[in-house]
Amino acid sequence: MTWALSTVATNDLRFNYSSTNASSLQSLDSFGGAVPLATLPLPSPFTAKDAALAFFVFTLGFDHGNLATGQNAHNQQRQLNILDSVSLQKGSHSLKFGIDYRRLSPRLEPRAYLQEPLFTRCTFRGIRRCFAQLHHF
Repeated sequence: MTWALSTVATNDLRFNYSSTNASSLQSLDSFGGAVPLATLPLPSPFTAKDAALAFFVFTLGFDHGNLATGQNAHNQQRQLNILDSVSLQKGSHSLKFGIDYRRLSPRLEPRAYLQEPLFTRCTFRGIRRCFAQLHHF
């Protein structure tokens, strides 16, 4: 909003509020005949809404894959911005004074828990040994 205070002075006031959300969620589906887990094997009190389960198998060959499900994060960024300036004209000179107030209010909600076993260097023949390592995590 701009006001002409007099023939030599103006006031300019601007206001802005913005908010943006960002979240990430992984889920399992029944694509290709897969049967998704009914409940996640997470310790109490965690659920898919505040935790994640990830399962990775990395091999030197081409047989690898992963399974991931659950909430990764839900974040929000809010911003308030107020600008006010006064412009004065004095002969051939222009003077401008002002303030710029900005408040950033982030809300971060990362997952509360992640269960993520990793299996590396597992061949198809040695997969039983790799799975046996799971109970050591």
